[in-house]
Amino acid sequence: MLSNELVKTTLGQNGGNISATARQLKVHRSTIHRQIQEFLQHKVQNALDQTNGNVTKAAEVLGMTFRQLRYYLSKFKVQRRKPIKGVYFLQFPLDPKLIKIGYSTDIHKRLISIQGHAPVKLELLGVAQGDLVLEDQLKCQFKHLQDHGEWFRPEQMLLDYIKTSTVVPDLKVQIMPAIIREP
Repeated sequence: MLSNELVKTTLGQNGGNISATARQLKVHRSTIHRQIQEFLQHKVQNALDQTNGNVTKAAEVLGMTFRQLRYYLSKFKVQRRKPIKGVYFLQFPLDPKLIKIGYSTDIHKRLISIQGHAPVKLELLGVAQGDLVLEDQLKCQFKHLQDHGEWFRPEQMLLDYIKTSTVVPDLKVQIMPAIIREP
């Protein structure tokens, strides 16, 4: 495969003409066309990830109109990130390694928000399927471990619950500053 930089430079030298670029690089024009599409698809997906799925902001990042981006989303069948909801368990890495129990309809956004206020990287221990009712039940169940607010001491009973009743969702580490624990 040719480097994106080489294709981009040669394409620019040829005024955007794919056939002329293919001849100069001695490859079939479909190779150039496919590489351009893959490059654009990658750029579009990264912009969506960077803006948490906000198409208007992603279009701004890419320097294109909303309608242009919508066309590429359809053409490349790019999926916007679907929010993950549930009860999350987030651990502060320094002693006493407190664990936050919280609920969110978009855990990815919530973790970014919480991480923005934390002096160190936090670790997502897991997510349980459930709603505000489950969050309240868990806070009552582990009330004896409560340190302050939504933060709980990491004693074995709570750690066992997290280990047996949660999953670690597939969130992209590069766009989320919190640390994701491997399952």
